Amino acid sequence: VTAWINAVFGLAWEAQHLFLFVGCLAGLSLGSSQSASRTLVGLFSPEQKSAEFFGFWGLANKLAGVFGIVALGLLQSLVGLQASILLCAGLFIMAILICLAVNQTRGQQAAQAWQARHARHQQGADQ
Repeated sequence: VTAWINAVFGLAWEAQHLFLFVGCLAGLSLGSSQSASRTLVGLFSPEQKSAEFFGFWGLANKLAGVFGIVALGLLQSLVGLQASILLCAGLFIMAILICLAVNQTRGQQAAQAWQARHARHQQGADQ
């Protein structure tokens, strides 16, 4: 992979330089994606259910961190470091494609519709 990148971009990097660059790029990207996902959870959750939504989001993030590290370790032991990193890059690309299908307007409308139904239900129960 390093030889291909050096040939395409006219660089003279060694594998560890490429690994460092990709790691920095991934770190920058993951930080912004976490804050963006937190914002989407806030937008997609009805007010009365926001604690549940954020709790589920937090649990999913923690589980992803644990399972991700375990999966990367298993992959590395089975196919080697370079192949496991390439596989992870493929998973990142799949995640990007899935995220492109998220319709923010539709999610907000669903949260607002749930809030309106809940408010009508509460008004009916109060009378």
